[in-house]
Amino acid sequence: MNRCGWGRQLTGLVLVLLLGGCSSTPDANSPVGMEYSGGTLVSVEAATFQQVWRAASAALDDADVTILDRQRIENGGKLDGRTPDLQAVRVTVRVLTENKTELRIRIDSLGNSELARRIYARFKIALGPTP
Repeated sequence: MNRCGWGRQLTGLVLVLLLGGCSSTPDANSPVGMEYSGGTLVSVEAATFQQVWRAASAALDDADVTILDRQRIENGGKLDGRTPDLQAVRVTVRVLTENKTELRIRIDSLGNSELARRIYARFKIALGPTP
């Protein structure tokens, strides 16, 4: 095989490895569900923005995360906080439709799957049953 052929194959392999962990940004057609990828827990909930916002705030309180900043904008908002051991926590909430909302949980810059999933479990309890 010539040098150019190897280069193309290597480039393709590198792209597959780099993009393999990427997930698309949820939109109005995204199914309800949760995944943890690339250091961020991403969930699509069949609930209004207000329901998700309240449940996210309650989940952080229940997980002993001190909320340092709350910012709400027209179609979403974010909650920034710290755990007792000083891990940064950011929860982002974004409206997808009137009754479908995206929730993102990120711990520090590299992520922490265990803590993100614990906060998410508390979030689901606070959210309660949804239609």
